[in-house]
Amino acid sequence: MKCSGKITIWQTLHIGLLTLIALLLASEQGVMAQQIEVNAQIDTSRALIGDQVRITLNAKHDKNSAISWPLLGDTLTSSIEVVSLGIRDTLEDGDDLSHTQEILITSFDSGYFVIPPFVFTIEGDTSTVFETEALLIQVSSVPVDTSQAIKDIKEPMGAPITLAEAWPYLVGGILLIALVVLGIIYWKKKKKVSAPAVFKKPATPSYETALSKLKELEDKKLWQKDKVKDYHTELTDIIREYIENRYGIIALELTSDEILLSYSGLELDSTSTGLLSQILNLADMVKFAKAKPLANEHSLSMANSYAFVRVGISELERNITEPAELDKEESQI
Repeated sequence: MKCSGKITIWQTLHIGLLTLIALLLASEQGVMAQQIEVNAQIDTSRALIGDQVRITLNAKHDKNSAISWPLLGDTLTSSIEVVSLGIRDTLEDGDDLSHTQEILITSFDSGYFVIPPFVFTIEGDTSTVFETEALLIQVSSVPVDTSQAIKDIKEPMGAPITLAEAWPYLVGGILLIALVVLGIIYWKKKKKVSAPAVFKKPATPSYETALSKLKELEDKKLWQKDKVKDYHTELTDIIREYIENRYGIIALELTSDEILLSYSGLELDSTSTGLLSQILNLADMVKFAKAKPLANEHSLSMANSYAFVRVGISELERNITEPAELDKEESQI
């Protein structure tokens, strides 16, 4: 079979079809880029240490598309901390939707810092991303004039006390003395009656409270009712309260990483640290990353919570029995 070197009509149609597909794909990407606009603005590029600076995020897209907002944590960089996150506002402008959120940041380090771009993605298509421009901020320390001599703090200036100012205190003092005298007279005239002993109910152990609350939460069946965030929020609140009452760690005021760091410092059973890590990390993914765990993951968090509390019970029993066994051995010697 000889090759004539000429392009046949079928080859021409094939090349034309491929060219048309490439043009359609490029056109679709261009339209998508035009439909979604994202930007970030900072109200000032210079600040002093500890000052709070506001960043405004804005995303605009048509009603036929949906975007995923950037995942924002406690920090933007190692030197830039997030003070607070504002509520995300949504405005409708014809066929477009505009979303706005304010971020309050601060820094306690001096220098020039680059805030990396905020990344937006299309829901259901994580391969297509939209980034804002990076932001630059200069944080300066408070200037100190070393050429000036250090001066003592001036004492408050004294002012004479007027009768109008002293009168309420004089009346109050007289009434207080009168009440004390009347109380002494009443006490002397009244027969002394010993008050009956009041027996206080012993405080419920922290593990009993935690187990009871876990059972109540389990009976609510929140995640089965599609209340996944409420379920993991209540679950971690129970565990945080138990850690605070049982180990003295202020878990209700700490982040998940800080709780794990403080708990691991107690040098307890490493198994319990793994249980606690699973509970807190899955809850953070649900609350902050809008994750949707599987049913067995919800059940695993509940099972690990029970196991974590029971580890604390075992530690209490060991602390009680071990000294008793030691005394027994010493008496035999």
